[in-house]
Amino acid sequence: MKKIIYVVPVFILLLFVGCGSKLRLPDNPVVFDTKDNGTYMSIIWDDKEYVPYCACDPSQVGDCIGYYKNEDSIVYVCKLKGQSEDEWLVDNLGLDNCNECMIFREKDTKNIPSGLSSDYEWNK
Repeated sequence: MKKIIYVVPVFILLLFVGCGSKLRLPDNPVVFDTKDNGTYMSIIWDDKEYVPYCACDPSQVGDCIGYYKNEDSIVYVCKLKGQSEDEWLVDNLGLDNCNECMIFREKDTKNIPSGLSSDYEWNK
């Protein structure tokens, strides 16, 4: 019974604490474009194209830098912790609940961070 007393508050805390408590849209966010090539959607930023690489853990999400519009919703774009936004971005569906995150690789990037791998054919 004592275990339940400790487990329930921890579970409730985990529901409300996440990357959203650390992330916010900046005052001057980047408004990203997207491109659909029929196989995947890529993020366009200036002259760079970022392609889907792999799903990520919320702990890998860095600062929010902007967003793009996807049908009727806004998708937030953040930095990948420990990596340059010139090479890696992360998109997520909500700043207060970023459990569904995707890492995007700038398509000319060859340096893959340790621990990341992709099964997508376009990343091989």
